Amino acid sequence: MNNPARVLPQFISSNFKNKKLIWDLIRRDFKMRYLGSMMGSYWNMIHPIAMIAIYTLVFAEVMKIRLGGQSTSPYEFTIYLCSGLLPWTSFQEVVLRGCNQFHENANFIKKIAFPKEIIQSIATGSASIIFLFTMTVYTGLILASGHGVSSAIMLLPLLFFFQMVFASGLGMIMGVFNVFLRDIQQILNIVFQLWFWLTPIVYSVKQIPDFYRQFFYLNPFYHFVNSYQLILVKKQFPETASIAICGISALVFYMIGANILNHFQNQISDEI
Repeated sequence: MNNPARVLPQFISSNFKNKKLIWDLIRRDFKMRYLGSMMGSYWNMIHPIAMIAIYTLVFAEVMKIRLGGQSTSPYEFTIYLCSGLLPWTSFQEVVLRGCNQFHENANFIKKIAFPKEIIQSIATGSASIIFLFTMTVYTGLILASGHGVSSAIMLLPLLFFFQMVFASGLGMIMGVFNVFLRDIQQILNIVFQLWFWLTPIVYSVKQIPDFYRQFFYLNPFYHFVNSYQLILVKKQFPETASIAICGISALVFYMIGANILNHFQNQISDEI
């Protein structure tokens, strides 16, 4: 077994060396996901556009929900909701797909020469492309509504990078556990339902009583969502501490995931 301190550099090096293979598998993933449909991979772009359009229609035009009950822009609640919901959806997809990654790619993994450390990068890369397109559409809504953006938006690439590394690490952990205990995927679906409502996405953390609010700060993804909301909704720079927590969470979980995968990679081939 390798030294745990050396596993992370090895994982990064392997992913970099196999970047062409990763890209080819991401393209394959897009094609296979909607194999047989007339629109094919274009559904990856249609779904985000449809989702944002529906939220805009329902919350801005039909329900006319305003933040804090104030008479503000009709699109303000939609902008607020999407600023947390879109990152959450992408995060959840990476982890849930990562949970089943070894079974989905069993044919590749059983090949001795195939580097198992790149498996998670396929799901992460695929979700990243969809997320970037979705955020582009969402940014268009922000600009078209007159809400506008500020210089704080420059932090989005860093925040996005931390989010995907965090999700990748958690996906690797759940993926390995799911090889040996298939109930993990079902349990994770329930956990994500609870986790969603423990993250201030459809409500504001200010609505939570002070006593319970301190526990929300223990939720790693709270700091991601809060940072997205500050940048996109309030047009403010997040606190340095919040960005630091996002970065530390990403590094810690990816290191744990890489070491767990490295430790069990020989047994994985036998189990699947």
